[in-house]
Amino acid sequence: AADSSLTSSTWMRSGLTIPSVALSSLIAAVVAGSTSKPSCAEKRAARSKLSIPDDAYVAGALGRLAREKNFGMLAQVAVRHPEITFVIAGSGPERDQIAALASRLGVDSRLRLLGPILDRPLFYDALDAFILPSLYEGLPMVILEAMSSGVPIISSRLEGIAAVVAEGKEGLFAHPGDVADFSRQLSLLKGSPV
Repeated sequence: AADSSLTSSTWMRSGLTIPSVALSSLIAAVVAGSTSKPSCAEKRAARSKLSIPDDAYVAGALGRLAREKNFGMLAQVAVRHPEITFVIAGSGPERDQIAALASRLGVDSRLRLLGPILDRPLFYDALDAFILPSLYEGLPMVILEAMSSGVPIISSRLEGIAAVVAEGKEGLFAHPGDVADFSRQLSLLKGSPV
């Protein structure tokens, strides 16, 4: 039996009956000193490999295409941002619904479903912004990956994520499921990168 457990948020910890290890020191060890933005040449190379226009502003998401991740909302945000290319990497049960919504909203030429990505650093190198519109989460690894890649984040304001992302420095927060708020935060980030 374990003497303690490691959880990614106090929300997840609340259901446990054994003591939990503090997460802050683990996160600091993962992220500290490893943040680096790609050079212009690395960004160009990443976009070339993913067939993304070099001159585009690119907002991307990565994860399992499932209801709780709420990736379909990016199609709605894309309607409000015709100047932005959106990419979603991953696979899952919501893939066809996301593709159908993008088509129905007329943004399928600017919202690309890339499928599973094995070279995650390459994916992050191609981005100008990382978006995580989840309805609920603990602390997903993609947030730590985006942070260590130097990609600014727009995320649902959820406890585990808010505990590690410095608002205004590493990213911005929006209310979960709020298309207008995510759109507003994306406009802010694009106009004044963190």
